[in-house]
Amino acid sequence: MSRDVLARLTILKRSAHAEVAQLRERVLALSNHKRRLVGVIVDWNLEKGFGWVKAQDDGRYFVHASHLPTAWAPKDVQPQLVGQTISFTVERDRDGRTFADAIFVCRKDDEHLAGEIKETAL
Repeated sequence: MSRDVLARLTILKRSAHAEVAQLRERVLALSNHKRRLVGVIVDWNLEKGFGWVKAQDDGRYFVHASHLPTAWAPKDVQPQLVGQTISFTVERDRDGRTFADAIFVCRKDDEHLAGEIKETAL
């Protein structure tokens, strides 16, 4: 194949991937199912009360202390959050940014779940 044909195929492939991603987002938005992920809190700013969770889908999602379960909200408990496995739904704020919501902290014996993505109806 010529370079021109290969270049066109590459462009078509990228375009198809982008369309599939957009369709996936639309399906999630229209469905009654919320995407539930499992991930690990990788960073936490104690002073500001927020951090980041890395999910199995390789996404990094913002997490705020106000979205944590009550038992994990006090500042004396928050330093223990880094490395903690959590289950959460992905939501979007008014500006379209994603964040973790409906957070459940997994027990230590549930850490094998960290690699799973779950679809659940809420």
